[in-house]
Amino acid sequence: MKKPLAIFWDMDGTLTNSEPLWEEATYFLSEILGKRLTPEQRQLTVGSTFENTLRICAEAAGVELTEEDFPKYQALTFN
Repeated sequence: MKKPLAIFWDMDGTLTNSEPLWEEATYFLSEILGKRLTPEQRQLTVGSTFENTLRICAEAAGVELTEEDFPKYQALTFN
């Protein structure tokens, strides 16, 4: 069996639509921070990085983040 020459990562919905899972994770994250995002706020996270999404969620909840918060919230969201 041959090893693949390359691996294609589909991060924009070309092959699979991961956005519904990202939406669920984003709402979960916003609720952990204390305030569920509105649909308009959630729309700002579409296609975004985790770091930007966390900032949007924290801002909506009035939470001030530190650099140490990013890995903590990432683990809570995805584990």
